[in-house]
Amino acid sequence: MKYLEPHTINVTEKFCNYAKAHVQRLGWKPINGDSLLFEWYLITNKMVQKPLNWRHDFIDGDKFIDVKEIRSKWFNIDRLRGPQTKMAQLRESITSGNLTHFLFYHTDKNHGRLLVPGDVVNITPICLAKARNVVKSATKSTPDKDTEAFVPLETLKVIGETLEQVS
Repeated sequence: MKYLEPHTINVTEKFCNYAKAHVQRLGWKPINGDSLLFEWYLITNKMVQKPLNWRHDFIDGDKFIDVKEIRSKWFNIDRLRGPQTKMAQLRESITSGNLTHFLFYHTDKNHGRLLVPGDVVNITPICLAKARNVVKSATKSTPDKDTEAFVPLETLKVIGETLEQVS
């Protein structure tokens, strides 16, 4: 599983254009397009298969994986705008078989500015965890009005697998 190994990614114009197009199509904040770097890199280098739909970021064999960068001591499950909750959306993705795992990782990128061609980003995978276990581990009480639930990083490390554990 190449995606559990550390990667150094050179940001290209091709990625920046891809991220910008994604941002425009989905109405995201521009900085959110940078979150696509790791999955884009894995797909374009043919380490994994392209996704079938929006419920996962890529496919590896029988695993439908959603990629999540961890920037703090927990994985935040942000609130959605509209009637459906993010937890309900995740449960629906899991029960329909469109989401089986989360891949959590850290980067050393500067989160205060957009990536530009020539930037170098180091990716450090944390773990690959079964989506069902992540959702079951989510703590719903949070004072943050933008966060529906969260899972502490230490819990992710306990329920997830690292390269050493899978090899």
